[in-house]
Amino acid sequence: MKNSVSALLLLAQRRAAGRAGRAPQLASQIVDQYAEHIFYNSGATGMALVVIDGNQVVNRSFDTKPGNNLRPRPIR
Repeated sequence: MKNSVSALLLLAQRRAAGRAGRAPQLASQIVDQYAEHIFYNSGATGMALVVIDGNQVVNRSFDTKPGNNLRPRPIR
């Protein structure tokens, strides 16, 4: 899980650097692109994610019940 969050932050930095000529993305947009993917691949039944980027703070949490075969959804 720690590696997944580190990977998200590293990827966000690289994407931001690669978009020098484009309008910058908000931290929330980057988190929304990758957080669900990290949750699915973690195999966890719940996840809380906090990303701080300068003056932007993004909180996302995901949950599911084991064995109910329901796709997890963001809790906001």
